[in-house]
Amino acid sequence: MKAARPKLSLAALVLAGMAAFALAGHIAATRFIHDQQARQLDGLTEVVLRRAEFAVDFATASLDELAGRGLATCDPASLQAIRLHVYQRSAVKDIRLVNSDGSVICSAYSETLEFDKGWVDRADMLASRDSKLMLFRVEQFGGDALGVLRDIGDKKALVAILGINSSLFDIMPAELRAHGEVLLALTNGAQLGEFALDADKALAHPIDFEKSSARFPLRAVIRIDKSVLSTWAQRLSILALPLSALLLGPMFLWKRNVFMFDHLIFSMHSLSFQGLLFSTIMLTESYSGAVGWLVVASPTHLFFHLRGTYGLSWYGTLIRMFLLFIGSCIAFSLLMVGLLLIGLYEMQA
Repeated sequence: MKAARPKLSLAALVLAGMAAFALAGHIAATRFIHDQQARQLDGLTEVVLRRAEFAVDFATASLDELAGRGLATCDPASLQAIRLHVYQRSAVKDIRLVNSDGSVICSAYSETLEFDKGWVDRADMLASRDSKLMLFRVEQFGGDALGVLRDIGDKKALVAILGINSSLFDIMPAELRAHGEVLLALTNGAQLGEFALDADKALAHPIDFEKSSARFPLRAVIRIDKSVLSTWAQRLSILALPLSALLLGPMFLWKRNVFMFDHLIFSMHSLSFQGLLFSTIMLTESYSGAVGWLVVASPTHLFFHLRGTYGLSWYGTLIRMFLLFIGSCIAFSLLMVGLLLIGLYEMQA
């Protein structure tokens, strides 16, 4: 019975170390991959916003060209030239001449006026960084559009009606398409367009990634169900254990009664502490910026852990710490590259 107790204690210690290592590795690696996925989604949100800005720039350039050609009138020749201009630019649905208050004087395609549910006054339009350019939502029976108003003098303005094509928002990775949606809206909350495979299905645990334009009153949002942001972090974190043991092995070839099993136990305990320390720093840095000093606990723990476990001298411990540092940097870099590549693959597959 007495001989069995040390074995049970050792088994319990091993199991506790494995649990702590798995938990620490999972938390740290999961946070890392989630950060990479968040950066990717922020980048995709930026793409949506840039596409919308490009559409507004395109409409503005078209209106400036028409005004420069002296076509800001309602005579038949001007309207004919404007219709040709619209025909050559598929993104523009219609161009209208309006008064300074926003009321419509005439339209290149007068029949499109019948599709409007309503028309906003200038007071309800949103100003851009360019004081002569305003944006507003055009509510139509066939779907909402974006109105771009460009002042032509003090009494008149030209308005381009831009259709919001769903291809503008179709940028989601394959595995996220059924679990997310892309929205484009004005800063007053008026929604301009949306892309979702199942618009009637609400997301269970939505996370928003939002970007606002610095030039126009536009806002792009990517909304994702948190549950689909899965990670392979726990699988790769386990690789740190054998890698650490393999690094320790050659350093103690001369030492008797020290086997690979001992290196695995040491690595498990050491990595558990390092993982929990790293997780603590990441989780608390958002609440307090003065947690950077905690990193000194990493080499301090390793020094006393290494010296106490293997019975080394101070000098021998420092030498092996240096060798472990070099080898760990290489191994850690390889693991992080693997995590990054898998994170990117999950986002783009």
